[in-house]
Amino acid sequence: MAGVAWLREDFGADVSLKVEIAWGADVTDADGSSWVWTDITPDVRVSAGISLRVGKADEASTSQPASCELTLKNDNGDYSLGGMSANYPNVRRGTPVRISIDLDDAGGFRTVLQGGAAGFSPDWDTTGTIATVKLSVSGVLRRLGQGDVPVLSPYRRIVLNTDSVVAYWPCEDGVNAQHVQAAVGPYNMTFYSLEHPGGNPEEGASIPDFQAASDFICSDPILKLNGAELYGHLPGYDSSSNKIQLQCLVEFDNATDNTVILGLQTTGSSNTSVSCELWEIRYESATLINIRAWRRGALILDSHVLFNPDGFKGEMTLALEQDGADTFYEVDFLAEGADSAGLVTGTLTNCTFGVANRVQINTDGGNDGVTIGHVAFHNNWTTLFHSIDALNAYDGESVTGTDGRLQRLADENGISLTEYTGAADTDYLNKLGPQDRASLVALLREAELVDWGILWDGRDPGLSYTTRRYREAQAAALTVDARELLPPFLPVDDDQRTRNKMTANRKNGGFWTEEDATGPMGTGEIREYDDSETYNLWSDERLPDFASWAVAAGTIYGYRFPSLVIDVSKIPDRAAALLELVPGDRVDIENLHLVRSDMPAADIRLVVEGWSMRLDSHRWVVTLNASPHAVWNVGILEADVGSTQVAGEYVIHLDTDGSTLASSALAGATSLSVARTDSTYPLWTTDTNDFPFVLDVGGVPVTVTAISGASSPQTFTVSATPRAFAAGTEVKLWNPTRLAI
Repeated sequence: MAGVAWLREDFGADVSLKVEIAWGADVTDADGSSWVWTDITPDVRVSAGISLRVGKADEASTSQPASCELTLKNDNGDYSLGGMSANYPNVRRGTPVRISIDLDDAGGFRTVLQGGAAGFSPDWDTTGTIATVKLSVSGVLRRLGQGDVPVLSPYRRIVLNTDSVVAYWPCEDGVNAQHVQAAVGPYNMTFYSLEHPGGNPEEGASIPDFQAASDFICSDPILKLNGAELYGHLPGYDSSSNKIQLQCLVEFDNATDNTVILGLQTTGSSNTSVSCELWEIRYESATLINIRAWRRGALILDSHVLFNPDGFKGEMTLALEQDGADTFYEVDFLAEGADSAGLVTGTLTNCTFGVANRVQINTDGGNDGVTIGHVAFHNNWTTLFHSIDALNAYDGESVTGTDGRLQRLADENGISLTEYTGAADTDYLNKLGPQDRASLVALLREAELVDWGILWDGRDPGLSYTTRRYREAQAAALTVDARELLPPFLPVDDDQRTRNKMTANRKNGGFWTEEDATGPMGTGEIREYDDSETYNLWSDERLPDFASWAVAAGTIYGYRFPSLVIDVSKIPDRAAALLELVPGDRVDIENLHLVRSDMPAADIRLVVEGWSMRLDSHRWVVTLNASPHAVWNVGILEADVGSTQVAGEYVIHLDTDGSTLASSALAGATSLSVARTDSTYPLWTTDTNDFPFVLDVGGVPVTVTAISGASSPQTFTVSATPRAFAAGTEVKLWNPTRLAI
């Protein structure tokens, strides 16, 4: 490709860069399957450089939106706004853009970054004679984080995402509301009596007490009736299903005997001898609910249901189905926190209900303390437990998986989500507490925090998520020799992530404080680094685990290596592995001791948090942002894999409580005498199936291949020691594994 000839020189004759744009794409197509891509690579000015960024900019932050900047030749105005552009009217924000590279390795084009155009800004080249456009591209996180994003309660979200809803009044209006605002449908709900249709207080209408009820965990505060009568007209709708449903949230408190709670007015039909024009659910007493149907003032159904409504808080549903000349009816009561519902069913023979045209609430007045909210009319039935999870604010929902909160939120908002998963998570550790009213990004971040995962974008049209399990006990996705890195590659010793005392709080729940007092990074050695975090956990039971894990992650001893700069032309055989990295992957650095003699001979294990890339006419440089992998050095039981050799570096080896060299050892020694520091401490293993593993001898990695001796001191057969050691030098496991959180 013109302008990047060095790519062909370093990587092969058919290696190429491709930049594409999907003019006129339907951006509501979540996975982009309908988009038609146009190759605009010939217009890319590679000499100006292509810069991009994905994931976290540093190891302490959350992921920033993926971004890319490149320059396009625009002498013919194709990338300008307005009617002169050949691409009018599709030169606009949000237009999908994709950058990819083909390494000529049978892997095809690999996406380097995908996002939406954030702007086409006119510019000139350095000579001032060629018109150009600076194209800015951003991942979906940028759009989601823009402005004052409206937030919705969990129950409101599910109603708005239900196709059968014809009219919907959330009843979450402000305290001075003059009507109940419709969220679906053209008609607001008014409060007045039939005798005073103007709805003005001086004409006798009672006014609901807006925002008086905040007991539902799934909702913003909703109204108490306060004696008001509410009426909501229904628009015309498709009635071909022959099914309708009226649903609301209700809490019975201070209800008045023999009064209507919920009513539905219908047209009836003249084609049968009996047509029903009004359905009502009435509060009869502390032990009864009354279901009634009327025709022209005549009562044609009067069913008394043995059900204690007092104190009931949950969802109430009236569902009707026209079955030939008969009407089947069902009334459901689903209490908040319950996993089953109470229901009443029946059939009115030779009776039709026609089309519904008005919802009526509290038409007899009274019922000052009764709570009503989220009144929704459907032109079809939903399943009995359609909204049970939303009613309980998704309390106990998992973070990941097809039924997890991340996927549900993505689906509700028309966003694709790709999860990079590890071992199956069968316990309830990463289950969440109730979903609050918050912005989409805040809800996603809340789930990310509970799972200790990474939410990011830029790999495909939507969001990507690396789970906690994906990061645990990984093999290296990329290995680089320290001599292949661009300088400076320097270790950092600072306290950026130090936490030796941690309080884990559960949102609206308990807390637990954990402290490392005696370790090399403990409060007794380096003083107190205290911190706290609030997690929206399902249960207080896991708080000790979260607090102790945070302390373990915050007391890792040793250097940090926050960034690695790689000239990709130096590692052409690993360019594919580099392009396929995702945040959370493990990268190993070999032979650092050959670059810096003061460093140990062991590999440096890091976790990729994010990266930036710069590609121009002369160079292709990738900078990986990284953190220590030791946090995710989770052990595997030998019993689970059948052999220590299968589990390899992650098999759990038990350490003693304290061991030292019983005698000094010369450099190059292949045998060490090791004694436990207390006679009550366990001896080291002598089982041949447990070898080899790596010891930490005075801060130096030494591989042990066998141990003999049934009493202390024991004899260790080791690889040649890199230096001499004095008697009394501490001996422990190198890079020990830990139990998963």
